[in-house]
Amino acid sequence: MGLVAALLVFHPFENPIRYTATLTSTTPPNQAAFLLRGQSKAHIIPIIKQDLGETLRLQLWQRDSQGLTKAIAPIDGNKETLLPSDVELNQGDTLLISVEPANIQKPESITGQILYEGFVVKF
Repeated sequence: MGLVAALLVFHPFENPIRYTATLTSTTPPNQAAFLLRGQSKAHIIPIIKQDLGETLRLQLWQRDSQGLTKAIAPIDGNKETLLPSDVELNQGDTLLISVEPANIQKPESITGQILYEGFVVKF
């Protein structure tokens, strides 16, 4: 929650944030690892830099209020990733990041371990 509050402090009127999420690890100590920031475009920003090598990648997923899960985009564990413009995030949606094989273009379902999760908050 501290990261969400910090986002509101930095230039809240120049670049109003429409939605945000803090994705934390799914295992203790639940360390924050990624931050989603949405204005006119959505960006996911790594807090902890990660490199999975050539054969694995991080995949961002969206789970809606009805429990339906869909792939959003592969994300870079070392730099900010701009999400596709057709992504619609809603209040309370769960965002998940899993480890997936790098050779799958658009996965249909989560096959790897879920490393991080967080909830979308809209303003």
